[in-house]
Amino acid sequence: MIEADLLLHIIDAADPKIDEKIEVVENILKELGCENSGAIYVFNKIDLVTDLETLRKTYEHLNPVYISAKKKAGYEDLKNAISKHLL
Repeated sequence: MIEADLLLHIIDAADPKIDEKIEVVENILKELGCENSGAIYVFNKIDLVTDLETLRKTYEHLNPVYISAKKKAGYEDLKNAISKHLL
């Protein structure tokens, strides 16, 4: 069993196979015994998403953070989510 206080699951928000890739990572984490490690789902590349509202509605159950590394957007939200999780 692997232990972690925090896991950042970085997701390419513009990837057309987003659901498949999320599932693959979750399966790997389950195999490693990390499925309950308190992951923060971080959707990157939101600057490339044409319908951000639909993306937000589709994945709201994951309580994700949305960022754009290229545009340097959403970093404050990510820092707050990390701080909240660790405190």
